[in-house]
Amino acid sequence: YLPHFKMTYDLRPELQKIADSWPDSLDDSAARNEWGWKPEYDLDSMTVDMLEKLSKKLDIKEKVS
Repeated sequence: YLPHFKMTYDLRPELQKIADSWPDSLDDSAARNEWGWKPEYDLDSMTVDMLEKLSKKLDIKEKVS
C-alpha cells in the first residue's frame, strides 16, 4: 500500500508473551447468528482506511493504493 513505508519497533518480551497467548482468529458466528452482526471492514479495507487516515494526519503525500 505504501511502498516506502518502514516500521521499526522494540520487542518487549513481557508484552510479546501476552500477545503470543491471543488466538490467531476470532469466531464471530454467534454474533452473526444472534444479532445479525456483520463486520464493516475486512483486513484489506481496514488497512487502506487506516493508512489513508494516518497519511492525512502525518501529512504524507504518497497515495495509498
